Amino acid sequence: MAFWDWRRKRTPSTESGSVEAPEINRRRAERFPCRLNASFHLVALREMPAMPARIRDVSQSGIGLVCATPVPPGSFIVIQMDHSGREPTRLQARVVRNAPLESRNWLVGCVFVKDLNGDELSLLRR
Repeated sequence: MAFWDWRRKRTPSTESGSVEAPEINRRRAERFPCRLNASFHLVALREMPAMPARIRDVSQSGIGLVCATPVPPGSFIVIQMDHSGREPTRLQARVVRNAPLESRNWLVGCVFVKDLNGDELSLLRR
């Protein structure tokens, strides 16, 4: 009897060799690429310095940031994006994961405290 090992994303070996399980997408909203520059700071009792980041992708419920350092999962952050001629956009999010990138940067995956509406999402998709 074959079972799926979630830690390896594989099924056990069969007579013809091991079979890769299909990648499972657990996201509840479609993700869109984004290349906007941003900054963020941790929500803390004392003021924290802003850290530069680049937005890699965005969805109605979350955002992927590329930055120089990992951010502890469970941390709350405020992300700020400056748009030319408009008031800066500030979004509150919770960090859920970190993944190292080949460029010595980190991909910081976050979920928004409050889902984006259609106008907010379209502003970030530009």
